[in-house]
Amino acid sequence: MKKRSPRPRQNRLAFDTRGRRPDYLIRQPPHNRSATSRVAAGLAAEASVPKRVAVYHYIARCGKRGATIEEISQALDMRQSTVCGRIGELNRPKRYIEKSGQVRTTTAGCPAAVWVTTDLVPDFVE
Repeated sequence: MKKRSPRPRQNRLAFDTRGRRPDYLIRQPPHNRSATSRVAAGLAAEASVPKRVAVYHYIARCGKRGATIEEISQALDMRQSTVCGRIGELNRPKRYIEKSGQVRTTTAGCPAAVWVTTDLVPDFVE
């Protein structure tokens, strides 16, 4: 019978001193439980924080007009896949941003959802 490996410990850096998870560290990227994969996941989690903050601030600066993923990508010089990941993090588990219901056309002529901020403000906003 195959022995199960123990469940990995949660990254202690992802919690404040009272054991609560700050908003800017929403979740750690997946890993396969090897030592190198855990290190890579931790580094990826740390690297995503400033990008998440930048995406949130850009959407907030756009106001009610909002922004599409393509617009955010071009303005912040990030890959669209990176922006999509940060949008997902900002949209769950708490909804700091949401789709406005508007649709704009991308440079490729495709419809794109417009994202706006909600009344809920993340911890990293000063």
